[in-house]
Amino acid sequence: GSTASGTNAIAIGTGNQVSGANSGAIGDPNTITGSGSYALGNNNNIAANNAFAMGNNISIAAARTGIRDTEGLPRRRPDQAGPARRNRDGQPRRQA
Repeated sequence: GSTASGTNAIAIGTGNQVSGANSGAIGDPNTITGSGSYALGNNNNIAANNAFAMGNNISIAAARTGIRDTEGLPRRRPDQAGPARRNRDGQPRRQA
């Protein structure tokens, strides 16, 4: 059976183990230890907080932070934007 031991956790399927608070798993068997995290699929292991996995055989480590796009590549947050591109006169370049 499945176990939902975290506060407000849900586990639907065979063999799910959900110990993260406000987390859930649908499928079998998923392991969710991060808070506010969900997995939909099979054989997923989610230790990160506020993560979502849809698919099979996905692992998200607890140390993962930052914004990630669908390719899993880091994106810059607006507060981390680099210097504006400038032309040779020092003026900001216009975007095409």
